[in-house]
Parts: sequence; structure tokens; C-alpha cells
Amino acid sequence: MCKVDRMRNWLLAVSVLALGCGDNSRTCGTGTKVEDGVCVPSLTCGAGTIADEETGDCVADGTHVCTNGTRFDPETSTCQIDPSACQNGTVLIGGACVDPTTDTLVDLVEGPEPNGLGVVEASASQAGNITVKPTGAFVVRGTIAPHGDAPDVDTYVVHVDMPTLLEISADGVGGVAAGFAAGDGVDPDDWWRYGIDLGSDTSRRKVYLRDAGDYLIAVGDVRTLFDRATTAAPSGAGGTGAYYLSVSAVALPAATAVSVPSTATASLANGEVAFYQATFPSGMHRVSVAMPSELAVGAVATADGHSAEVDGQPAEVAVNVAGSRLIAVDAQFALGTGPVAFTLAIQ
Repeated sequence: MCKVDRMRNWLLAVSVLALGCGDNSRTCGTGTKVEDGVCVPSLTCGAGTIADEETGDCVADGTHVCTNGTRFDPETSTCQIDPSACQNGTVLIGGACVDPTTDTLVDLVEGPEPNGLGVVEASASQAGNITVKPTGAFVVRGTIAPHGDAPDVDTYVVHVDMPTLLEISADGVGGVAAGFAAGDGVDPDDWWRYGIDLGSDTSRRKVYLRDAGDYLIAVGDVRTLFDRATTAAPSGAGGTGAYYLSVSAVALPAATAVSVPSTATASLANGEVAFYQATFPSGMHRVSVAMPSELAVGAVATADGHSAEVDGQPAEVAVNVAGSRLIAVDAQFALGTGPVAFTLAIQ
């Protein structure tokens, strides 16, 4: 069973059965569970939360949507003021909290519906074109309005002339918990990167576009996009309201030099991309990323290609051309707020 299937089964579980340990002659005590035939401590989480077995923390599961300026608190199962979120009616634009009523803020207003461009919505039209600015953020204002059980997703097209690292945020207003998905505009089945924050109405992350070309940025309710990311049928659940999408180009961080072959273990901060540089001799080499967290799915990209989609874990890509290569490590999606551990292997 693939990692995502295990994740979805786990998220839908409402109880843990008492199971026998080893040869079933013993049972696990209170606060423990069976894992690989051994009784280990289990984590019991409150309403609206799920357990992150890697960190031992309870995190939001998306069933409670918090309004602007607040975040779901797993300890109390309530929405609390989020000191890191935008307050007093402001929205996140280009990494800063700004007044959305400013006339000069918005570069593009969402085009006529339907405009999902085939992402969740069965529509052939797009919501508009995004232009990456040399400095500052390109800002879009749009509306999410699910119709019955049909979710609303607005898909924009962005073109880049070179490999580009983008910082993207989607901030919901008036009841929308906004999320986004970035995909390949030429071959949408090739790869996706999801910005999904299940604890607030704002999702943000960095996305590395490894080639020049057209890409898609689809905006929708986080629950719709979570369902899509985990291979479930997207539902129409979610609020109706506005969102502000912010897209900015940011400088690539310094890459860490690694040898070939090698193995490197590190942690990836939430929403970030880690870069490595390796010089490959002639021959076929495999670059793989293992991300053991049940709340994240790892991904890797080089000039030679992107890793396979969610069923292909650990993520891997083949390099068969000699020379220096930049390796980008990130998560297809990560549901927690803390860092996730990963292992990069070059064989």
C-alpha cells in the first residue's frame, strides 16, 4: 500500500483497536499500540487534530477552518490568535501584511467562471495570466464559490524564462481557507506542489520551477486541494469568499555540495526548498529522497527531471549525463507546521 493510502486511512480512523503483540498471547496496554509486532506508545489527539507519529505532536486535520488572523490550536481544539498571521483585516502579500482595499495592490482580477483549466473543474478556460515581476509580488484577487457538491478551483498560467524559485501565498477572506497547487503547464500529470495549511485560512510555500516554460497555479479551498493531493475525490466542502494570491520570484539559497555517491540526512523547514550541488561522472545515477513523515510526501528535481507523483515513494529521478547538477529537495505537500526530516541518496 502506498504512503498516501496509509495516510488517508489513518486520517479517517476514529479509534484504535486493542491488538495483540507478537504471537497474540499479550495485548498492548493503555496508551500503546502494535507496530511491527511490538507495543509502542500511541498518541491520542483531540477533536480536529491528527497525530504526527514522527514528531509526537497533534496537528490540525482541516475539519475546523479558522478565520483571518487566527490558527487552529491542537491543544484546545479551538481557533486562537496567530501572532504570525495577518491581523485587522490585512492579507499576506509578498511576505507582508497589507490592506487589501488599496487600489494599487491588485495586478489581476480573476476572469469569468468556469476557469479551472481542468484542475478539479472540468473546464477548458483559465482564470488569467500571472507575470513574474523582477521585484515585488504579482497579486491576484479572486473568489471561491462552490456550487452544491462541485468545488470551485481557479487556475492561472505563469511563464518563466529560466529556472525560477517562487514564493507563493494564498490568503482567504470572508470564510475561505485558501490553498493552491502549482503544476506543469505542458504535462500536468508530471508533477504538482501543494500549498495546504489545515490550521488557518492562509497557505504559503516556495516552489522551484526547474525549466523555462508555462506552469499552472490553481487556487481553491484547502480541503478540496487536500483531497486532490491524497488521491481522494475532491469534495465541494469549503466556504464562499475572496482570496488574494501572491506570486514573487526569490533568490535561490546557496546549494550544499555533495559527492557522488553519497547520502545526506537533514530537515526541511515548512514550505522551503533545499538545494544541493553534485558533479556526476558518466553513467546512470539515481537521486532519491526519503521523507518518513506520515504527514508529508517528499519530492526531488534536477535538470534531468522531476520525481514521480505521490505513489512513487521514496521520490527519485535518474541522472545519466555527466556534469554538475543542481538538486532541489522539497515536499509535494506537508500537512504539519514544523520541519520534516529527509534523506537524500545519490547512487
